[in-house]
Amino acid sequence: MAPGAPAVSLPNLPGFSVRKPASVDARFPRPQTLKYVAGYAVDENPVLVGDVNQAYQAAALDAQSTSLVSTSGRNSATQADRKLPQWVVNDRKVLRWYGFFQEGVADSPLENFRVRKVILHYYLENDTIEVTEPKQDNSGMPQGAFIKRHELKRSDGSRLHFRDISVGSNLDLYGKLVHITDADAATRTFMQQQSLPQKPAEAYPAGPYDQVAASRIHTTVPPALVDGERPLRLSEMLMGTGRVANQQQFMTNSRKVLRFYCIWDDRQRLFGDRQPFRLHYFLEDDTVEILEEPQSNSGRDAFPIFLRRTPLPKDPTNTRPSPKINRAICYGPGDLRLGTFITVYGRPFYLHDCDEYTRQWYQDNAGFSREQLAPIDVSEPKKQLPVASMPPWNGFGSLEDSAQSCLHLIPKQPVKDFYKLMQKDKIVLRFATCFVETPTHKLSASDRDRRFVLSYFMADDTISIFEPPVKNTGIVGGRYLERRPVHKPEQMQTYTEQDLFAGAKIVVHARTFDLLEADEFTMQFMENNRHIFPQADWEAGFNALKGRAPEMRTALIEADASGTGYLSEDAILVRTRCLWGASGTILPCW
Repeated sequence: MAPGAPAVSLPNLPGFSVRKPASVDARFPRPQTLKYVAGYAVDENPVLVGDVNQAYQAAALDAQSTSLVSTSGRNSATQADRKLPQWVVNDRKVLRWYGFFQEGVADSPLENFRVRKVILHYYLENDTIEVTEPKQDNSGMPQGAFIKRHELKRSDGSRLHFRDISVGSNLDLYGKLVHITDADAATRTFMQQQSLPQKPAEAYPAGPYDQVAASRIHTTVPPALVDGERPLRLSEMLMGTGRVANQQQFMTNSRKVLRFYCIWDDRQRLFGDRQPFRLHYFLEDDTVEILEEPQSNSGRDAFPIFLRRTPLPKDPTNTRPSPKINRAICYGPGDLRLGTFITVYGRPFYLHDCDEYTRQWYQDNAGFSREQLAPIDVSEPKKQLPVASMPPWNGFGSLEDSAQSCLHLIPKQPVKDFYKLMQKDKIVLRFATCFVETPTHKLSASDRDRRFVLSYFMADDTISIFEPPVKNTGIVGGRYLERRPVHKPEQMQTYTEQDLFAGAKIVVHARTFDLLEADEFTMQFMENNRHIFPQADWEAGFNALKGRAPEMRTALIEADASGTGYLSEDAILVRTRCLWGASGTILPCW
Protein backbone atom coordinates (compact mmCIF):
# COMPACT_ATOMS: atom_id res chain seq x y z
CA MET A 1 0.00 0.00 0.00
CA ALA A 2 1.42 3.40 -0.93
CA PRO A 3 2.20 5.87 1.83
CA GLY A 4 -0.64 8.24 2.49
CA ALA A 5 -3.23 5.97 0.84
CA PRO A 6 -6.50 5.57 2.75
CA ALA A 7 -6.89 2.34 4.76
CA VAL A 8 -9.24 -0.21 3.26
CA SER A 9 -11.19 -2.35 5.72
CA LEU A 10 -11.88 -6.00 4.95
CA PRO A 11 -15.48 -7.06 4.48
CA ASN A 12 -17.18 -8.68 7.48
CA LEU A 13 -17.48 -12.09 5.90
CA PRO A 14 -17.01 -15.52 7.42
CA GLY A 15 -13.35 -16.38 7.36
CA PHE A 16 -12.17 -12.78 7.01
CA SER A 17 -12.66 -11.69 10.63
CA VAL A 18 -10.01 -12.44 13.27
CA ARG A 19 -10.85 -12.47 16.97
CA LYS A 20 -8.28 -13.30 19.58
CA PRO A 21 -9.69 -15.15 22.60
CA ALA A 22 -9.42 -13.36 25.92
CA SER A 23 -8.07 -16.44 27.63
CA VAL A 24 -7.23 -20.01 26.87
CA ASP A 25 -10.39 -21.31 28.55
CA ALA A 26 -12.51 -19.20 26.26
CA ARG A 27 -11.66 -21.56 23.40
CA PHE A 28 -13.84 -24.21 25.02
CA PRO A 29 -11.43 -27.09 24.57
CA ARG A 30 -12.87 -30.62 24.41
CA PRO A 31 -11.41 -32.83 27.14
CA GLN A 32 -9.44 -35.78 25.87
CA THR A 33 -8.88 -39.01 27.78
CA LEU A 34 -6.97 -40.81 25.03
CA LYS A 35 -3.65 -40.12 23.41
CA TYR A 36 -1.93 -41.75 20.47
CA VAL A 37 1.36 -43.56 21.02
CA ALA A 38 3.00 -45.11 17.96
CA GLY A 39 -0.34 -44.95 16.17
CA TYR A 40 -2.35 -46.62 18.99
CA ALA A 41 -4.95 -44.92 21.22
CA VAL A 42 -4.11 -45.39 24.93
CA ASP A 43 -5.62 -43.99 28.16
CA GLU A 44 -3.77 -41.05 29.65
CA ASN A 45 -4.60 -42.07 33.26
CA PRO A 46 -4.93 -45.86 33.25
CA VAL A 47 -6.41 -47.52 36.34
CA LEU A 48 -4.95 -50.89 37.20
CA VAL A 49 -7.05 -53.83 38.36
CA GLY A 50 -5.69 -53.55 41.87
CA ASP A 51 -6.56 -49.85 42.01
CA VAL A 52 -10.11 -50.63 40.83
CA ASN A 53 -10.61 -53.22 43.54
CA GLN A 54 -9.23 -50.88 46.21
CA ALA A 55 -11.37 -48.01 44.98
CA TYR A 56 -14.45 -50.26 44.82
CA GLN A 57 -13.91 -51.45 48.40
CA ALA A 58 -13.42 -47.88 49.57
CA ALA A 59 -16.61 -46.84 47.79
CA ALA A 60 -18.52 -49.69 49.41
CA LEU A 61 -17.28 -48.79 52.90
CA ASP A 62 -18.07 -45.16 52.32
CA ALA A 63 -21.56 -46.03 51.05
CA GLN A 64 -22.28 -48.08 54.18
CA SER A 65 -21.12 -45.26 56.43
CA THR A 66 -22.92 -42.43 54.64
CA SER A 67 -25.88 -44.44 53.14
CA LEU A 68 -25.42 -42.59 49.88
CA VAL A 69 -25.36 -44.21 46.46
CA SER A 70 -24.57 -42.40 43.26
CA THR A 71 -27.32 -42.96 40.70
CA SER A 72 -27.59 -40.74 37.66
CA GLY A 73 -26.09 -37.79 39.53
CA ARG A 74 -29.08 -37.34 41.85
CA ASN A 75 -27.05 -37.66 45.12
CA SER A 76 -23.68 -36.31 46.06
CA ALA A 77 -20.97 -38.91 45.45
CA THR A 78 -17.97 -39.74 47.56
CA GLN A 79 -14.42 -39.34 46.43
CA ALA A 80 -14.15 -43.07 45.71
CA ASP A 81 -17.34 -43.02 43.63
CA ARG A 82 -16.02 -40.18 41.53
CA LYS A 83 -13.20 -42.41 40.44
CA LEU A 84 -15.48 -45.32 39.43
CA PRO A 85 -18.40 -45.28 36.96
CA GLN A 86 -21.91 -46.11 38.03
CA TRP A 87 -21.97 -49.48 36.27
CA VAL A 88 -19.02 -50.60 38.42
CA VAL A 89 -20.38 -49.37 41.75
CA ASN A 90 -23.90 -50.79 41.18
CA ASP A 91 -22.88 -53.94 39.35
CA ARG A 92 -25.32 -56.87 39.91
CA LYS A 93 -27.63 -54.75 42.03
CA VAL A 94 -31.26 -55.32 41.02
CA LEU A 95 -34.43 -54.07 42.69
CA ARG A 96 -37.56 -56.21 42.35
CA TRP A 97 -41.21 -55.24 42.70
CA TYR A 98 -44.38 -57.29 42.19
CA GLY A 99 -47.52 -55.97 40.54
CA PHE A 100 -50.45 -56.64 38.25
CA PHE A 101 -52.56 -55.05 35.55
CA GLN A 102 -56.07 -55.72 34.29
CA GLU A 103 -56.66 -56.81 30.70
CA GLY A 104 -60.05 -56.65 29.01
CA VAL A 105 -61.55 -59.90 27.66
CA ALA A 106 -64.12 -59.93 24.85
CA ASP A 107 -66.50 -62.69 23.72
CA SER A 108 -66.32 -64.68 26.94
CA PRO A 109 -69.36 -65.53 29.09
CA LEU A 110 -67.17 -66.20 32.15
CA GLU A 111 -65.17 -62.98 32.42
CA ASN A 112 -64.93 -59.47 31.07
CA PHE A 113 -61.43 -58.75 32.38
CA ARG A 114 -58.42 -60.76 33.52
CA VAL A 115 -55.80 -60.05 36.21
CA ARG A 116 -52.26 -60.63 34.96
CA LYS A 117 -49.39 -60.67 37.45
CA VAL A 118 -45.98 -59.22 36.55
CA ILE A 119 -42.52 -58.82 38.14
CA LEU A 120 -40.57 -55.57 37.63
CA HIS A 121 -36.73 -55.67 37.76
CA TYR A 122 -34.80 -52.40 38.10
CA TYR A 123 -31.06 -52.61 37.27
CA LEU A 124 -29.11 -49.95 39.20
CA GLU A 125 -26.01 -50.21 37.02
CA ASN A 126 -27.65 -48.42 34.06
CA ASP A 127 -31.18 -47.54 35.31
CA THR A 128 -32.89 -50.03 32.96
CA ILE A 129 -36.13 -51.86 33.68
CA GLU A 130 -37.33 -55.33 32.68
CA VAL A 131 -40.89 -56.62 33.18
CA THR A 132 -41.67 -60.35 33.14
CA GLU A 133 -44.84 -62.36 33.65
CA PRO A 134 -44.64 -65.64 35.57
CA LYS A 135 -45.69 -68.59 33.42
CA GLN A 136 -48.88 -70.37 34.40
CA ASP A 137 -49.75 -73.88 33.24
CA ASN A 138 -52.57 -74.20 30.70
CA SER A 139 -53.16 -70.46 30.62
CA GLY A 140 -53.36 -70.31 26.83
CA MET A 141 -51.43 -67.02 26.80
CA PRO A 142 -47.85 -66.31 25.73
CA GLN A 143 -46.10 -65.48 29.01
CA GLY A 144 -42.52 -64.78 30.03
CA ALA A 145 -40.72 -61.58 28.96
CA PHE A 146 -43.40 -58.87 28.94
CA ILE A 147 -41.13 -55.82 28.41
CA LYS A 148 -37.51 -56.28 27.44
CA ARG A 149 -34.78 -54.59 29.43
CA HIS A 150 -34.34 -50.94 28.44
CA GLU A 151 -34.87 -47.43 29.78
CA LEU A 152 -38.54 -46.62 30.33
CA LYS A 153 -39.96 -43.13 30.04
CA ARG A 154 -42.56 -41.39 32.13
CA SER A 155 -45.54 -39.56 30.70
CA ASP A 156 -43.58 -36.27 30.60
CA GLY A 157 -40.74 -37.88 28.62
CA SER A 158 -38.21 -38.09 31.47
CA ARG A 159 -36.53 -41.34 32.42
CA LEU A 160 -38.30 -43.55 34.95
CA HIS A 161 -36.19 -43.81 38.14
CA PHE A 162 -36.41 -46.16 41.09
CA ARG A 163 -37.51 -43.21 43.25
CA ASP A 164 -40.71 -43.13 41.18
CA ILE A 165 -41.57 -46.74 42.07
CA SER A 166 -43.11 -47.73 45.39
CA VAL A 167 -45.61 -50.22 46.76
CA GLY A 168 -49.13 -48.97 46.08
CA SER A 169 -48.15 -46.74 43.15
CA ASN A 170 -49.32 -47.07 39.55
CA LEU A 171 -46.98 -47.11 36.55
CA ASP A 172 -48.02 -46.43 32.97
CA LEU A 173 -45.95 -48.86 30.89
CA TYR A 174 -46.82 -48.50 27.22
CA GLY A 175 -50.53 -48.15 27.89
CA LYS A 176 -50.65 -50.84 30.60
CA LEU A 177 -51.46 -49.46 34.07
CA VAL A 178 -49.36 -51.63 36.40
CA HIS A 179 -50.18 -51.46 40.11
CA ILE A 180 -47.26 -52.28 42.46
CA THR A 181 -48.34 -54.61 45.27
CA ASP A 182 -45.11 -55.77 46.94
CA ALA A 183 -41.29 -55.74 46.90
CA ASP A 184 -38.74 -58.28 48.04
CA ALA A 185 -36.69 -57.92 51.25
CA ALA A 186 -33.52 -56.64 49.55
CA THR A 187 -35.47 -53.94 47.73
CA ARG A 188 -37.19 -52.82 50.93
CA THR A 189 -33.80 -52.58 52.70
CA PHE A 190 -32.28 -50.55 49.87
CA MET A 191 -35.24 -48.19 49.66
CA GLN A 192 -35.14 -47.75 53.44
CA GLN A 193 -31.50 -46.64 53.15
CA GLN A 194 -32.58 -44.13 50.51
CA SER A 195 -35.20 -42.73 52.92
CA LEU A 196 -37.96 -44.19 50.75
CA PRO A 197 -39.80 -46.67 52.97
CA GLN A 198 -42.21 -49.04 51.24
CA LYS A 199 -45.81 -49.68 52.24
CA PRO A 200 -46.99 -53.10 53.43
CA ALA A 201 -47.70 -55.73 50.79
CA GLU A 202 -51.09 -55.76 49.11
CA ALA A 203 -53.04 -58.83 48.01
CA TYR A 204 -53.74 -59.57 44.36
CA PRO A 205 -57.39 -59.01 43.40
CA ALA A 206 -59.36 -62.05 42.26
CA GLY A 207 -60.63 -61.98 38.69
CA PRO A 208 -64.03 -63.28 37.56
CA TYR A 209 -62.53 -66.45 36.07
CA ASP A 210 -60.57 -67.20 39.23
CA GLN A 211 -63.80 -67.24 41.20
CA VAL A 212 -65.48 -69.56 38.66
CA ALA A 213 -62.48 -71.90 38.60
CA ALA A 214 -62.39 -72.03 42.39
CA SER A 215 -66.07 -72.98 42.51
CA ARG A 216 -65.46 -75.90 40.13
CA ILE A 217 -62.75 -77.51 42.21
CA HIS A 218 -64.13 -80.47 44.11
CA THR A 219 -61.95 -82.92 45.90
CA THR A 220 -63.37 -86.28 46.82
CA VAL A 221 -61.91 -87.53 50.07
CA PRO A 222 -61.95 -91.32 50.32
CA PRO A 223 -63.72 -92.71 53.36
CA ALA A 224 -61.43 -93.00 56.34
CA LEU A 225 -60.31 -96.44 57.28
CA VAL A 226 -61.45 -97.99 60.49
CA ASP A 227 -58.82 -97.57 63.17
CA GLY A 228 -58.51 -101.32 63.57
CA GLU A 229 -57.87 -101.86 59.86
CA ARG A 230 -55.15 -99.27 59.37
CA PRO A 231 -52.22 -101.32 60.76
CA LEU A 232 -53.36 -104.40 58.84
CA ARG A 233 -53.74 -102.55 55.56
CA LEU A 234 -50.41 -100.78 56.03
CA SER A 235 -48.54 -104.01 56.72
CA GLU A 236 -50.12 -105.71 53.70
CA MET A 237 -49.12 -102.85 51.42
CA LEU A 238 -45.55 -102.87 52.74
CA MET A 239 -45.27 -106.59 51.99
CA GLY A 240 -46.48 -106.07 48.42
CA THR A 241 -49.85 -107.73 48.96
CA GLY A 242 -53.04 -106.38 50.37
CA ARG A 243 -56.55 -105.82 49.20
CA VAL A 244 -57.42 -103.40 46.43
CA ALA A 245 -60.78 -101.67 46.22
CA ASN A 246 -63.06 -103.41 43.68
CA GLN A 247 -60.42 -106.08 43.11
CA GLN A 248 -63.03 -108.78 42.51
CA GLN A 249 -64.77 -106.66 39.90
CA PHE A 250 -61.48 -105.89 38.18
CA MET A 251 -60.35 -109.52 38.04
CA THR A 252 -63.73 -110.80 36.85
CA ASN A 253 -64.44 -108.18 34.18
CA SER A 254 -60.92 -107.49 32.98
CA ARG A 255 -60.82 -106.56 29.27
CA LYS A 256 -64.63 -106.72 28.99
CA VAL A 257 -65.97 -103.69 27.17
CA LEU A 258 -69.52 -102.81 26.12
CA ARG A 259 -69.69 -100.90 22.86
CA PHE A 260 -72.58 -98.64 21.89
CA TYR A 261 -73.15 -96.46 18.84
CA CYS A 262 -74.74 -93.10 19.53
CA ILE A 263 -75.68 -89.82 17.88
CA TRP A 264 -75.31 -86.26 19.14
CA ASP A 265 -77.70 -83.92 17.32
CA ASP A 266 -76.73 -80.31 18.02
CA ARG A 267 -78.37 -78.68 15.01
CA GLN A 268 -80.74 -76.57 17.11
CA ARG A 269 -77.77 -74.39 18.03
CA LEU A 270 -75.97 -72.02 15.71
CA PHE A 271 -73.41 -73.89 13.58
CA GLY A 272 -74.43 -77.16 15.25
CA ASP A 273 -74.17 -80.50 13.50
CA ARG A 274 -75.26 -84.13 13.77
CA GLN A 275 -72.27 -86.30 14.61
CA PRO A 276 -71.93 -90.07 15.20
CA PHE A 277 -69.91 -91.37 18.17
CA ARG A 278 -68.84 -94.69 19.66
CA LEU A 279 -69.22 -95.22 23.43
CA HIS A 280 -67.10 -97.76 25.32
CA TYR A 281 -68.13 -98.87 28.81
CA PHE A 282 -65.36 -100.70 30.71
CA LEU A 283 -66.86 -103.20 33.13
CA GLU A 284 -63.63 -103.61 35.08
CA ASP A 285 -63.78 -100.13 36.66
CA ASP A 286 -67.11 -98.60 35.47
CA THR A 287 -65.48 -95.98 33.27
CA VAL A 288 -66.71 -94.55 29.98
CA GLU A 289 -64.82 -93.52 26.87
CA ILE A 290 -66.40 -91.74 23.89
CA LEU A 291 -64.73 -91.69 20.48
CA GLU A 292 -65.76 -89.78 17.39
CA GLU A 293 -66.65 -91.81 14.32
CA PRO A 294 -64.65 -90.41 11.38
CA GLN A 295 -66.62 -89.48 8.29
CA SER A 296 -65.22 -88.83 4.85
CA ASN A 297 -65.54 -85.30 3.49
CA SER A 298 -67.02 -84.03 6.76
CA GLY A 299 -64.72 -81.02 6.94
CA ARG A 300 -63.59 -81.88 10.47
CA ASP A 301 -60.06 -82.47 11.69
CA ALA A 302 -59.00 -85.91 12.86
CA PHE A 303 -59.70 -85.60 16.60
CA PRO A 304 -61.10 -89.00 17.61
CA ILE A 305 -61.15 -88.75 21.43
CA PHE A 306 -64.25 -86.85 22.52
CA LEU A 307 -64.16 -87.94 26.19
CA ARG A 308 -61.20 -89.68 27.73
CA ARG A 309 -61.74 -92.73 29.89
CA THR A 310 -63.36 -91.58 33.13
CA PRO A 311 -66.50 -92.21 35.23
CA LEU A 312 -69.48 -90.46 33.65
CA PRO A 313 -71.75 -88.68 36.19
CA LYS A 314 -75.47 -88.50 35.54
CA ASP A 315 -75.71 -84.94 36.86
CA PRO A 316 -72.75 -82.94 35.53
CA THR A 317 -73.50 -79.89 37.71
CA ASN A 318 -70.37 -78.72 39.57
CA THR A 319 -68.38 -81.74 38.45
CA ARG A 320 -65.56 -82.30 36.05
CA PRO A 321 -63.93 -85.43 34.56
CA SER A 322 -62.00 -87.12 37.35
CA PRO A 323 -61.36 -90.74 38.42
CA LYS A 324 -62.29 -89.84 42.03
CA ILE A 325 -66.00 -89.20 41.39
CA ASN A 326 -68.39 -91.21 43.51
CA ARG A 327 -69.49 -94.15 41.36
CA ALA A 328 -72.99 -94.11 42.88
CA ILE A 329 -73.87 -90.97 40.89
CA CYS A 330 -72.38 -92.25 37.62
CA TYR A 331 -73.85 -94.23 34.75
CA GLY A 332 -73.81 -98.00 35.04
CA PRO A 333 -74.58 -100.88 32.66
CA GLY A 334 -78.26 -100.78 33.64
CA ASP A 335 -78.55 -97.15 32.54
CA LEU A 336 -77.33 -97.80 29.00
CA ARG A 337 -80.24 -98.98 26.85
CA LEU A 338 -80.94 -98.64 23.16
CA GLY A 339 -83.45 -95.94 22.29
CA THR A 340 -82.64 -93.77 25.33
CA PHE A 341 -80.66 -90.59 25.88
CA ILE A 342 -77.70 -90.14 28.21
CA THR A 343 -76.25 -86.79 29.26
CA VAL A 344 -72.53 -86.31 28.66
CA TYR A 345 -71.73 -83.08 30.49
CA GLY A 346 -74.77 -81.28 29.14
CA ARG A 347 -74.81 -82.96 25.72
CA PRO A 348 -77.63 -85.43 24.93
CA PHE A 349 -76.39 -88.63 23.27
CA TYR A 350 -78.91 -91.04 21.71
CA LEU A 351 -77.99 -94.75 21.87
CA HIS A 352 -79.21 -96.53 18.74
CA ASP A 353 -77.03 -99.64 18.28
CA CYS A 354 -74.43 -101.89 19.91
CA ASP A 355 -72.10 -104.69 18.86
CA GLU A 356 -72.80 -108.42 19.07
CA TYR A 357 -70.79 -108.95 22.27
CA THR A 358 -72.80 -106.25 24.05
CA ARG A 359 -76.09 -107.86 22.97
CA GLN A 360 -74.99 -111.24 24.25
CA TRP A 361 -73.78 -109.76 27.56
CA TYR A 362 -77.12 -108.03 28.21
CA GLN A 363 -79.02 -111.21 27.38
CA ASP A 364 -76.93 -113.27 29.79
CA ASN A 365 -76.61 -110.77 32.66
CA ALA A 366 -79.57 -108.37 32.40
CA GLY A 367 -82.23 -110.62 30.88
CA PHE A 368 -82.87 -108.39 27.87
CA SER A 369 -84.63 -109.90 24.87
CA ARG A 370 -83.35 -109.81 21.33
CA GLU A 371 -86.07 -107.34 20.36
CA GLN A 372 -84.99 -104.88 23.05
CA LEU A 373 -81.46 -104.93 21.66
CA ALA A 374 -82.46 -104.53 18.01
CA PRO A 375 -80.67 -101.67 16.24
CA ILE A 376 -82.62 -98.47 15.59
CA ASP A 377 -82.42 -96.85 12.19
CA VAL A 378 -81.27 -93.24 12.64
CA SER A 379 -80.30 -92.58 9.04
CA GLU A 380 -81.80 -89.55 7.37
CA PRO A 381 -82.86 -89.32 3.73
CA LYS A 382 -80.18 -87.82 1.60
CA LYS A 383 -80.93 -84.46 0.15
CA GLN A 384 -81.28 -84.42 -3.59
CA LEU A 385 -78.75 -81.91 -4.71
CA PRO A 386 -79.72 -79.96 -7.80
CA VAL A 387 -77.75 -80.95 -10.86
CA ALA A 388 -76.90 -78.20 -13.27
CA SER A 389 -78.03 -79.14 -16.75
CA MET A 390 -75.80 -78.45 -19.70
CA PRO A 391 -77.18 -75.66 -21.88
CA PRO A 392 -77.81 -76.51 -25.53
CA TRP A 393 -74.85 -76.27 -27.83
CA ASN A 394 -74.90 -73.18 -30.02
CA GLY A 395 -72.80 -74.77 -32.75
CA PHE A 396 -69.79 -72.49 -32.37
CA GLY A 397 -66.57 -74.37 -31.90
CA SER A 398 -66.57 -77.94 -30.69
CA LEU A 399 -68.93 -79.29 -28.06
CA GLU A 400 -66.06 -80.18 -25.73
CA ASP A 401 -64.62 -76.66 -25.84
CA SER A 402 -68.00 -75.05 -25.23
CA ALA A 403 -68.71 -77.39 -22.30
CA GLN A 404 -65.55 -76.22 -20.50
CA SER A 405 -67.10 -72.78 -20.05
CA CYS A 406 -69.97 -74.43 -18.14
CA LEU A 407 -67.82 -76.77 -16.05
CA HIS A 408 -65.03 -74.42 -14.97
CA LEU A 409 -64.82 -70.74 -14.12
CA ILE A 410 -61.63 -70.56 -16.15
CA PRO A 411 -62.07 -72.82 -19.21
CA LYS A 412 -59.50 -75.57 -19.55
CA GLN A 413 -58.40 -77.52 -22.56
CA PRO A 414 -60.43 -80.73 -23.01
CA VAL A 415 -58.58 -83.82 -21.84
CA LYS A 416 -58.02 -86.42 -24.54
CA ASP A 417 -58.19 -90.16 -24.00
CA PHE A 418 -54.54 -90.96 -24.66
CA TYR A 419 -55.03 -94.66 -23.93
CA LYS A 420 -57.64 -94.92 -26.68
CA LEU A 421 -55.51 -92.75 -28.92
CA MET A 422 -52.53 -95.10 -28.57
CA GLN A 423 -54.43 -98.40 -28.68
CA LYS A 424 -56.77 -97.64 -31.60
CA ASP A 425 -54.53 -95.50 -33.71
CA LYS A 426 -54.68 -96.30 -37.45
CA ILE A 427 -57.95 -98.26 -37.02
CA VAL A 428 -60.32 -96.78 -39.59
CA LEU A 429 -63.77 -98.21 -40.42
CA ARG A 430 -64.89 -97.44 -43.99
CA PHE A 431 -68.41 -97.68 -45.38
CA ALA A 432 -69.97 -97.00 -48.77
CA THR A 433 -72.85 -94.54 -48.36
CA CYS A 434 -75.44 -92.66 -50.36
CA PHE A 435 -78.02 -89.95 -49.82
CA VAL A 436 -81.44 -90.82 -48.41
CA GLU A 437 -84.47 -88.77 -49.35
CA THR A 438 -86.36 -87.28 -46.40
CA PRO A 439 -89.44 -85.05 -46.18
CA THR A 440 -87.21 -82.06 -45.61
CA HIS A 441 -84.64 -82.88 -48.32
CA LYS A 442 -85.78 -84.01 -51.75
CA LEU A 443 -83.15 -85.66 -53.91
CA SER A 444 -82.50 -84.67 -57.48
CA ALA A 445 -81.69 -87.17 -60.22
CA SER A 446 -77.98 -86.45 -59.89
CA ASP A 447 -78.00 -86.81 -56.09
CA ARG A 448 -79.58 -90.27 -56.23
CA ASP A 449 -76.58 -91.66 -58.09
CA ARG A 450 -73.93 -90.06 -55.91
CA ARG A 451 -71.80 -92.41 -53.79
CA PHE A 452 -69.56 -91.57 -50.85
CA VAL A 453 -66.93 -93.24 -48.67
CA LEU A 454 -67.45 -92.64 -44.94
CA SER A 455 -64.34 -93.15 -42.77
CA TYR A 456 -64.66 -93.50 -39.00
CA PHE A 457 -61.45 -93.01 -36.97
CA MET A 458 -61.67 -94.95 -33.71
CA ALA A 459 -58.71 -93.13 -32.15
CA ASP A 460 -60.70 -89.94 -31.54
CA ASP A 461 -64.28 -90.77 -32.73
CA THR A 462 -64.12 -88.52 -35.78
CA ILE A 463 -65.75 -88.95 -39.20
CA SER A 464 -64.71 -87.83 -42.66
CA ILE A 465 -66.66 -88.27 -45.92
CA PHE A 466 -65.05 -88.46 -49.36
CA GLU A 467 -66.83 -88.49 -52.72
CA PRO A 468 -64.98 -90.35 -55.49
CA PRO A 469 -65.00 -88.27 -58.69
CA VAL A 470 -67.16 -89.64 -61.55
CA LYS A 471 -66.66 -88.48 -65.13
CA ASN A 472 -69.34 -86.67 -67.08
CA THR A 473 -71.59 -86.10 -64.04
CA GLY A 474 -71.01 -82.41 -63.64
CA ILE A 475 -70.19 -82.89 -59.93
CA VAL A 476 -66.71 -82.22 -58.70
CA GLY A 477 -65.67 -85.02 -56.38
CA GLY A 478 -63.25 -84.86 -53.49
CA ARG A 479 -63.59 -84.11 -49.80
CA TYR A 480 -67.23 -83.76 -48.80
CA LEU A 481 -66.76 -83.53 -45.00
CA GLU A 482 -63.54 -82.71 -43.22
CA ARG A 483 -62.50 -84.99 -40.37
CA ARG A 484 -64.37 -83.93 -37.24
CA PRO A 485 -66.71 -85.28 -34.53
CA VAL A 486 -70.28 -85.55 -35.77
CA HIS A 487 -73.09 -85.08 -33.24
CA LYS A 488 -76.43 -86.81 -33.38
CA PRO A 489 -79.39 -84.59 -34.31
CA GLU A 490 -80.74 -82.61 -31.35
CA GLN A 491 -78.38 -84.42 -29.00
CA MET A 492 -75.08 -83.63 -27.34
CA GLN A 493 -73.58 -87.02 -28.12
CA THR A 494 -71.32 -87.92 -31.00
CA TYR A 495 -71.60 -90.96 -33.21
CA THR A 496 -69.59 -93.94 -31.99
CA GLU A 497 -68.48 -97.16 -33.64
CA GLN A 498 -71.58 -98.95 -32.31
CA ASP A 499 -73.83 -96.66 -34.38
CA LEU A 500 -72.13 -97.61 -37.67
CA PHE A 501 -72.99 -100.85 -39.46
CA ALA A 502 -74.31 -101.88 -42.87
CA GLY A 503 -77.92 -100.77 -43.19
CA ALA A 504 -77.72 -98.02 -40.57
CA LYS A 505 -78.68 -94.43 -41.29
CA ILE A 506 -76.91 -91.42 -39.82
CA VAL A 507 -77.59 -87.70 -40.09
CA VAL A 508 -74.65 -85.43 -40.89
CA HIS A 509 -75.51 -81.74 -40.84
CA ALA A 510 -79.20 -82.32 -41.70
CA ARG A 511 -78.36 -84.72 -44.57
CA THR A 512 -79.23 -88.40 -44.09
CA PHE A 513 -76.76 -91.04 -45.25
CA ASP A 514 -77.43 -94.75 -45.70
CA LEU A 515 -74.52 -97.09 -44.97
CA LEU A 516 -74.64 -99.59 -47.84
CA GLU A 517 -71.66 -101.84 -47.19
CA ALA A 518 -68.28 -101.99 -45.47
CA ASP A 519 -64.84 -102.89 -46.74
CA GLU A 520 -63.10 -106.16 -45.97
CA PHE A 521 -61.01 -104.78 -43.09
CA THR A 522 -64.09 -103.31 -41.42
CA MET A 523 -66.04 -106.57 -41.73
CA GLN A 524 -63.15 -108.59 -40.32
CA PHE A 525 -62.61 -106.14 -37.46
CA MET A 526 -66.29 -106.17 -36.50
CA GLU A 527 -66.45 -109.97 -36.54
CA ASN A 528 -63.37 -110.17 -34.31
CA ASN A 529 -64.93 -107.74 -31.81
CA ARG A 530 -68.46 -109.05 -31.45
CA HIS A 531 -68.72 -107.69 -27.90
CA ILE A 532 -68.54 -104.19 -29.41
CA PHE A 533 -70.46 -104.90 -32.64
CA PRO A 534 -73.40 -107.23 -31.88
CA GLN A 535 -74.56 -106.87 -35.51
CA ALA A 536 -71.58 -109.01 -36.59
CA ASP A 537 -72.47 -111.92 -34.29
CA TRP A 538 -73.58 -114.66 -36.73
CA GLU A 539 -74.20 -117.20 -34.02
CA ALA A 540 -76.75 -114.94 -32.35
CA GLY A 541 -78.50 -114.50 -35.70
CA PHE A 542 -78.69 -118.18 -36.47
CA ASN A 543 -79.91 -118.96 -32.95
CA ALA A 544 -82.68 -116.44 -33.48
CA LEU A 545 -83.77 -118.19 -36.70
CA LYS A 546 -83.82 -121.68 -35.21
CA GLY A 547 -87.25 -123.21 -35.31
CA ARG A 548 -88.43 -120.79 -38.02
CA ALA A 549 -87.55 -122.90 -41.06
CA PRO A 550 -91.15 -122.89 -42.42
CA GLU A 551 -91.29 -119.11 -42.27
CA MET A 552 -87.90 -118.92 -43.98
CA ARG A 553 -89.03 -121.27 -46.77
CA THR A 554 -92.24 -119.30 -47.28
CA ALA A 555 -90.35 -116.02 -47.48
CA LEU A 556 -87.93 -117.36 -50.11
CA ILE A 557 -90.76 -118.84 -52.24
CA GLU A 558 -92.54 -115.51 -52.19
CA ALA A 559 -89.34 -113.84 -53.32
CA ASP A 560 -89.13 -116.20 -56.37
CA ALA A 561 -92.15 -114.81 -58.15
CA SER A 562 -91.11 -116.29 -61.53
CA GLY A 563 -90.73 -119.80 -60.08
CA THR A 564 -87.24 -120.38 -61.47
CA GLY A 565 -85.95 -121.79 -58.20
CA TYR A 566 -83.09 -119.31 -58.12
CA LEU A 567 -82.73 -116.06 -56.18
CA SER A 568 -80.12 -113.39 -56.30
CA GLU A 569 -77.93 -112.57 -53.34
CA ASP A 570 -79.68 -109.25 -52.80
CA ALA A 571 -83.12 -110.88 -52.77
CA ILE A 572 -82.05 -113.47 -50.21
CA LEU A 573 -80.47 -110.72 -48.11
CA VAL A 574 -83.65 -108.63 -48.14
CA ARG A 575 -85.91 -111.54 -47.13
CA THR A 576 -83.54 -112.70 -44.41
CA ARG A 577 -83.28 -109.20 -42.97
CA CYS A 578 -87.04 -108.88 -42.85
CA LEU A 579 -87.39 -112.21 -41.06
CA TRP A 580 -84.46 -111.41 -38.76
CA GLY A 581 -85.95 -108.06 -37.81
CA ALA A 582 -89.29 -109.68 -37.05
CA SER A 583 -87.57 -111.97 -34.54
CA GLY A 584 -86.71 -108.96 -32.36
CA THR A 585 -82.92 -109.17 -32.80
CA ILE A 586 -80.47 -106.71 -34.27
CA LEU A 587 -80.01 -106.95 -38.02
CA PRO A 588 -76.65 -108.31 -39.14
CA CYS A 589 -74.27 -106.09 -41.07
CA TRP A 590 -74.21 -108.10 -44.31
